[in-house]
Amino acid sequence: MSFITFFSAPKPFTDPHIATIQRNAIKSWALLPEVQVLLLGDEAGVEKAAGELGVGHLPEVKCSESGTPLISSMFQLARENSSSPLVCIINTDIMLLPDLLQAAREVAAQRERFVLLGQRWDLDLSQPV
Repeated sequence: MSFITFFSAPKPFTDPHIATIQRNAIKSWALLPEVQVLLLGDEAGVEKAAGELGVGHLPEVKCSESGTPLISSMFQLARENSSSPLVCIINTDIMLLPDLLQAAREVAAQRERFVLLGQRWDLDLSQPV
């Protein structure tokens, strides 16, 4: 069983720069120990990227009239398909380091129910990491 499930609804993988950013982020999540990664939605290239990166793919996320994935649907899918006690929604342009898992473990040891928020640092990467 994994400790935490990361889930996100990526943008289409049609723009090479966006595809690189998203692949870097997803790979950083998948390399962490005891995690599950779920990519949600049926945007172009998401299923292929999930297969290449060895992560889960759930295409059936519900969307608004304008096509934006609904947060409620994303959380529902993640919870229904997760083997983890914790779930984490994350933008697909954010790379993670192992210290996030340590922080989550420390908070989980103190509280049964919690929300953990973070702030990102902008980094201009145009190559695979």
